Amino acid sequence: MSMRRIAADLGAGPMTLYRPIASKNELVTQMADEVFGELDLPSPDPDGWRAKLELVARGHWALSRRHLWLPRAFVHTAVAGTEHDGAHRMDVACARRARP
Repeated sequence: MSMRRIAADLGAGPMTLYRPIASKNELVTQMADEVFGELDLPSPDPDGWRAKLELVARGHWALSRRHLWLPRAFVHTAVAGTEHDGAHRMDVACARRARP
């Protein structure tokens, strides 16, 4: 994923993306946050840490299949601390703490 490719997909020039967004990392972070907002976890959570962790893992897998750039975004950028990403990290942490 490059700024040039994103701009081309949007029908804009590459430099026009830098007006509202300071860097590629910021853009990818905002894109990832938007994607994580698509994940609809049930409430209440399933019982047991394995079921909770599996639910989150399957949701992340589904997102990664729909948005092929997402796994690479975590490897190559500092995507963390966004609204939706933080909620999913909390889900995983709670599931891990709940195990025996």
